[in-house]
Amino acid sequence: MNNENFRKALITFAKLYGREMDDDLMRLYWEAIKTIPDADFSKICAEIAASFKPTTACPFPTPAHFLELTGQHGDAAAQLAIAAIKTALKVVGTYQSVDFEDRAIHATVEAFGGWVALGQWDLKEWDINHARVAAYYKAAQTQDSGPDHLTGLLEAQNSGQYDKFIEPPVKVKRMLEIGPGKEVKQIGSAG
Repeated sequence: MNNENFRKALITFAKLYGREMDDDLMRLYWEAIKTIPDADFSKICAEIAASFKPTTACPFPTPAHFLELTGQHGDAAAQLAIAAIKTALKVVGTYQSVDFEDRAIHATVEAFGGWVALGQWDLKEWDINHARVAAYYKAAQTQDSGPDHLTGLLEAQNSGQYDKFIEPPVKVKRMLEIGPGKEVKQIGSAG
C-alpha cells in the first residue's frame, strides 16, 4: 500500500471521528495494515466510512476493522491460504514452480518442507497438520519474509545446468476468491 494514501485516509478518519493521530499511533496502524493493496484499501475505507458506528468502547476503527474487510484477519485468512494451497496442488501440481503472490504462504509452505513435500501429503497428514499450518500462516503474515516463489520439481532438478529450460513460476490466485469452476482458466499464466 502507498504510505501517502494510507496517511491521508487515517487523517481523514481522525477528523471524521474526532481522534488525534500522533506518529506512534500512525506507525502502529501502518504496521498492521500495510499489506492491503491500494485498490482494496480505497474500497475498505469507503465501507468503513459508510458502516462504522463509533461506541464508547470503540470510538475509532481499529486495524482489525480494516483487516476483517479484506479477509486478512486471523482464521479466515489462514483458511483461505490453506484452501488456495490445496487447490493449487490439485490444479497446478508440484512439477511446476508457483507464485501465490503472498510471501506468508510461501514462508508457510517452506516451513513444512516445501512445495513438492506438501504435494505428497495425504488427507491424514493434512488433518494432522491443518491447525499447525494455519497458525504458522497467521504468524508469517506479520513478517515480510519468505521466498518470491515456491520451487517445483522441474526447477529443483534443472536449476543451474539447464536454467534456459525452466519456465517462470505459475502465478496462482487465491482459488476461493475466483470461484468454483473457473480455477483452471483463472489460475494465471507463467510470466
